[in-house]
Amino acid sequence: MDLESAAAVLGVHYQTAYRWVRAGLLPAAQVGLGYELDPDDVEAVRQERHRRRSPRGGHQATDWWGEGTELVQSLLCGDEGEARQQLERLQAEGATPLALCEMLVAPALRRLDISRAAGLVLPAELVVAADLCQRLVGAMAAPLRGRPRGLAVVASPVGERHRLPSLMATAALRGCRWRVQHLGSDVPARDLIEFVEETLPDLVVLSVTMPTPDTDEFCEAVSTSTSVPVMTGGAGRSLGDLLSGIDQATAAATRPGLPALRGDGRVMAGRAPEARR
Repeated sequence: MDLESAAAVLGVHYQTAYRWVRAGLLPAAQVGLGYELDPDDVEAVRQERHRRRSPRGGHQATDWWGEGTELVQSLLCGDEGEARQQLERLQAEGATPLALCEMLVAPALRRLDISRAAGLVLPAELVVAADLCQRLVGAMAAPLRGRPRGLAVVASPVGERHRLPSLMATAALRGCRWRVQHLGSDVPARDLIEFVEETLPDLVVLSVTMPTPDTDEFCEAVSTSTSVPVMTGGAGRSLGDLLSGIDQATAAATRPGLPALRGDGRVMAGRAPEARR
């Protein structure tokens, strides 16, 4: 089946089907100047696009695959306005920042990265898409109204160039009513320790996507310098897991004699608790 026929089956414009192929959403093999597609793959995509899951209560669940497809198209086209409207619509429908990060933004970038590895998307296009996602996540990380659960500090160590993961952590925390000081990436350990000593937060979150001996040393230096719970998030760990660990760590920190937990669930070494000023 050629791409034009596939587009007709899917009920979309040829250019839309072409963008799906480039984004890795529609399996296809390039033959000369065109593409050949397996009819079974096309039908699977068609069914997936129209699949809706209905949870108890009769309310329709979000079609994250379809929403992700829409976002990928916006990212490839560099259409920030369309992408922003999509996220605002989903938030108005009740999607939390955590859900938007885990179910929409991160999967969309993974799709594009897979397409880049397959030569369907240029590396520069992926960079532009990631930069656009940073602005989108930053925009939806506005603090919620109401009494905050506490103050959290989010930072990444020197050498950590990926700003988006820490932004996602900030958005997820604010969505759970945490007040957050987002320090960004490339933060020296000494600077972070001094900032924690000065601000006395209730929680420190370290975003590390590329673990190295230097980043391990950074995390160890921060965790052993304070009695504040220190959580480490990064590659292989979902934001949901991070937030669950945070709940455990902050609960443990309020019970005398119980150690806080690291982001990976291990007991974290730390100084003896000190009275807050």
